[in-house]
Amino acid sequence: MGLRHVACGLLSAAMAVALLSASSCGFSDPGTSGDDGALGDALTPTDRASSRSDTAPPPPDVVIDRAPPPANALLTTAPDDFVAFPDTALPAGGAARTVEVWAKTTFAGEGYFVAWGPVSATHGFFFGALGGKAVVTNIGQAVFGVTPIADGAFHHVAVACESNACTLYVDGKADATGSMTIDTQLSADGAYVGSTTGGPTKPIAATIDEVRVWSVARSVDSIRANMKKKPDRNDPALLLYFDMDVSGSGPGIEIPQRAASHPETKGLTRGNPKLVGGVVME
Repeated sequence: MGLRHVACGLLSAAMAVALLSASSCGFSDPGTSGDDGALGDALTPTDRASSRSDTAPPPPDVVIDRAPPPANALLTTAPDDFVAFPDTALPAGGAARTVEVWAKTTFAGEGYFVAWGPVSATHGFFFGALGGKAVVTNIGQAVFGVTPIADGAFHHVAVACESNACTLYVDGKADATGSMTIDTQLSADGAYVGSTTGGPTKPIAATIDEVRVWSVARSVDSIRANMKKKPDRNDPALLLYFDMDVSGSGPGIEIPQRAASHPETKGLTRGNPKLVGGVVME
């Protein structure tokens, strides 16, 4: 769809448009009733050798069941709740890219699921929600979604960009397409999940899961076919994969990078986010 200016402070400051009222960008709970507590530690079966001398270990062909890791997600409810991580593995300049998340929210203001680059015209890349619908912006131009996602249910939300054209997707269907200059600069601020880099920040109150960044513009068929599946962590096009399948709450929780191409790109929670029940992948 066509471009229009984004309001609520962050983008309006860069594009010199009128500010929305403070209440329209107020930070509110994401509507995650029943998901406001961290899950207990996942069961971790261990194999212990018996102290009985007459007990032999299982033969090699015996499969010992292992409990799966918790299917968790990141819950952010305050402005300083987010995950920070290095942006060194993320697409820069005009490189093609796809960003995917599963998100549950009732947030109707302006906030971002994944962001990197500086808060300066055309040099940032911020993917999130505005007015309860998806949005992607370079801090100067934007593509706006039309499908409501702030209904308190999990939705798969994605954006794919190539050759200065970006398409937003919601639940495996194309939502909106528009032109936008892609010239992303990496910065000392790194990258965030759940807020924007630099300042003024634009956090989002949401439950965020299965964060993936790719070095290609994935097709709608590929997005739809794989959005409920764990990706191949050895795929060289997979630059970042946070499955959020860890437990705990508060600052300093390490979010493992599951993409094999850049194992050093680990996340770290800031503020007081919680790891709660997320989307179970096939």
